[in-house]
Formats: sequence, structure tokens, C-alpha cells
Amino acid sequence: MKQISPFWMAAARLSGRLDLSGCISAGINPETAPRSVLIDHGVSPDLVPKLRCQVWPTTSIAALRLTDPDYPECLRPLPYAPPVLFVQGDPKLLLEPTVSIVGARRCSEQARRFAFDVSASVAEAGGVVVSGLAWGVDDAAHRGAAGRTIAVVAQGLGVPFSGSLARRVAELRRQGGIIVSEFPPDRAPARHLFLQRNRVISGLGRATVVVEAGEQSGSLVTARCALEQGRDLFVVPDHPSRRGAAGGLRLLASGAAPLLSARTIIDSLGLKTVARDGMSDLMKMISSHGSAVALAAHTGESIRIWNRRLATLELSGRVERLPGGRFVPCRSASR
Repeated sequence: MKQISPFWMAAARLSGRLDLSGCISAGINPETAPRSVLIDHGVSPDLVPKLRCQVWPTTSIAALRLTDPDYPECLRPLPYAPPVLFVQGDPKLLLEPTVSIVGARRCSEQARRFAFDVSASVAEAGGVVVSGLAWGVDDAAHRGAAGRTIAVVAQGLGVPFSGSLARRVAELRRQGGIIVSEFPPDRAPARHLFLQRNRVISGLGRATVVVEAGEQSGSLVTARCALEQGRDLFVVPDHPSRRGAAGGLRLLASGAAPLLSARTIIDSLGLKTVARDGMSDLMKMISSHGSAVALAAHTGESIRIWNRRLATLELSGRVERLPGGRFVPCRSASR
């Protein structure tokens, strides 16, 4: 990891308040620019002194500065783009075709299955799924992507994740996914940070999908951010009588596109329906290990999780059940 300067550490602490887009679009390096140039290019005069007085703590977390060539191009031009992205895992995943999938924490089982199914399809086609590591739809989206996923969190990556969240982070990392934060490593989680990071979730995706959202859902904030950022917005239609349908129906009434299958997203990202190497990592793993028991032993996940995952893949036509509880990829998913 490159050493990060006090300027960029200070900028990270001001994420959400500091707008460096004027400097970036003008080709000016904000780290070396004089005070007057920063102000002339949109930086608040009150924030300029704060950019010179921070210390970078010792950490092994990767850090991508706004001026770095490997900083995600989809975020770089946006107003109030995070000055620094902190990453656990391989940052190269940030450079691949991405879709953001969000929704309710207390979602229906149908929403959970749909999120899992769409994510699995996107991952199998070579895409990457972005979400917020919350329960419900987010959790299903991360699991469906089986390692081809980016979790955007509302805390510093140097602060230990608590309880069940720590286990989910470990599982995601073990499968090859990455954890991303705009906040300095020592920033503790706070309620307002969840809403702030939503613009990063939408900004990292070429499109945003809302699977299920009530009228007060934070997913509506992510949807609004997606529209402000010029992203395509898709919503899974639901019956008005169902709990959690109101927010999504309001988005549809406002012009969001309905999403009926993963094919729409795959086409939107310009992906093929077959993974680039002929078979996705998930399907290779199922082909090699076959049963829920063997897959659980291989990945460290529970047998219950794999039973549910295999059942969903069977219903969607991606795997076939054989005698003895073994599963194999269907020809359309593996060729």
C-alpha cells in the first residue's frame, strides 16, 4: 500500500463535506495547490485550513486517492466524491462492470430470493454486485454474487466489526469480495454515516436496482443519489398491498424502469450471459463439490446456507439435483 499524506488523511475526514471535483476536472492536484486555487475551484474557505493538520495512522488497509489512476472512474467526476477510498481486499474488483442492488432490511422471502438470483446471474456473467452489507436484500445480494461483490460500509475499516457483522465480513472476504469505506480507519459507525455512504453505493454501480423498499427505507436515498449521479434506476415491481411495496411503487411512478429479470441488468452492463472464462467461480465450486455438506466444508459456511442457496439456484434453472443430494450446473449455466 502506498503511504498516504496528511493532506489526503485530512480530506478523508472531511468526506461528504469536501468537494474536490472542481480541481479534478481542471487537472489540478489539490494536494499541492495553493489556498487561493483551492477556493477558486470550489473548496470551502472554512475547510482549507483543515486539510493541512492531520496525521496518517499506521494501518495495512489499502487507500485509493481521488487522483490515483486506480481510483474508480465512475466516482471520480462526481460532486463530493470521497477523497479517499479505503479498501480491504483486491481493489481491482472496483474496476469491473458493477451494479448496485439495495432494498429493505426486513424484506419478504420473495425479495430475498430475487436479490440472490439477480446477483448470481450478474456474477456468472462477469459483473460485480455492490451493496451495503445490511440484513435482508443487501445480504442476499452479497451472498448471491458469491465473492464477486463489493460491500460499502458506514465505518472505518480499522474499527472491528461487531458480532454477526464480523462473521459476514469474514465470509465475504473469504469468497473474494472486498470491503470499501470512505471514512478514515478509526471512524466508529454512526447512524448518519449510513445515509452518507449511500451515494457511494449508487456511485460505484453503473445502475442501481431497488428490490423492495417501504416509504421510509434508506434505499430510497440510494435511489435518489443514483438519479442525481445520472445512473439507470431499476425497481422490482410489487403489489400495492404488500408490506414494503410503497417506496418502490413511488419510484416507478416517478419514472424508474421496472426490472423483471436479471437479463435487463446484464444487457445494461454489456455483459454476456456466460462468464468470461466459460464457468463462474460459483458453478465451478458446485461442479467440484456438489453437495451442501461438501460445499459447507469447503467454504466454511453453514449447511443451512448452502441448502438454501442450492434450492434457489435449482428453482432458477442454474443447477440440477441428482440422486444422493448432489447438484451439478445445468448446461446453460456451465457451458
